Amino acid sequence: MIIDTLVNFEVVASFEDPYQLLDQIKSFSGSIFLVDIGMPSISGIELTRKIRKADNHAKVILLTSNTDMQHVKLGLSVGVQGYLTKRVD
Repeated sequence: MIIDTLVNFEVVASFEDPYQLLDQIKSFSGSIFLVDIGMPSISGIELTRKIRKADNHAKVILLTSNTDMQHVKLGLSVGVQGYLTKRVD
């Protein structure tokens, strides 16, 4: 992971299934979560709602290939602190 190489950052967990994260959310209280908006089992928007409900101190950054402002505004409305765009080839 590229983020592993950043100074002062530590990846403490990675989940392929967002429901595993929700089952363990209390273990990561106050963490920063990088959430993909387009997951097959749950949208990043809905996952953000659930993260923020479980831990109102959590910070969520949305990862998306879509630069449509509607998605950005929706993310901000549910508590996303920011978003990053990703290139899809």
